[in-house]
This record gives sequence, C-alpha cells and structure tokens, in this order.
Amino acid sequence: MERLDENNQPVNENKPVVASSQEGTIATIAYLWFLGWIIAYVLWNDKNKQNKTELTNFHIRQALGVNILVFLSYGIGQVFTFIPFGGIFSTLIYIAALIFVIIGLISAANKEIKLLPVVGQLFQDSFKNLK
Repeated sequence: MERLDENNQPVNENKPVVASSQEGTIATIAYLWFLGWIIAYVLWNDKNKQNKTELTNFHIRQALGVNILVFLSYGIGQVFTFIPFGGIFSTLIYIAALIFVIIGLISAANKEIKLLPVVGQLFQDSFKNLK
C-alpha cells in the first residue's frame, strides 16, 4: 500500500529533501532518546511554525515511536523478569529499537524521508496528528 502525506498525495520513499541545516539538526536530535525528542519537539513547535516541514514532521513521528518502543521494552523486561527467558524478549525489542535509532539518525542526518523497517508506517499512521 502506498504511503500518503497529509494532503493524501503519494509520498516518494527514500527521497532526499531540500532542507535547511536547522531542520536536519531538529530531525537528528529527535532520535537522541526521550530528552532529545523533547528538545526537538520544542524547537519544531516554535511559534512561527518555520520548522514544521515535511522532513521534521516525519522524523518527529518516527522518533516518538522509537522512544515508546524503548519504554515498552523496559516495561516488558520488568514484568517478565520472573519468567525464565522473559528478559530475552525485552532485550530483543531493545536491540531492535537501537537499530531503529541508528537507521533514523542516518536518515535524518542525510535529510532523507525513509520509513523505519517493519514499524515505520505504523508510527506515521499512529502519530499523524503531529503536524
């Protein structure tokens, strides 16, 4: 299924975007765990909306999803510590989240709009109100 933007227009995946260095910085900071996401969100949500571009919108949503995944892996790890091999599931989720952070950082640094594998479209759909 083809991904659509806010105006229901098809989005070309893996495309480099012409963006300012500030937009690239905001997109990159968003992946630096939860504190980085909060800083990026504050910079992105400025009063004159100059930083709300396709690139920053995309990476704010992707990074929020990754941060939630990290918190879920921690919570699952705490709940399943009493079950043999329960911590392995949490560790696998955490490793996947770390891989997603690396992919997202590279994509943001290159000013590309590139969905994360497996969960990227879910994050975009779930947080589509962040625009």
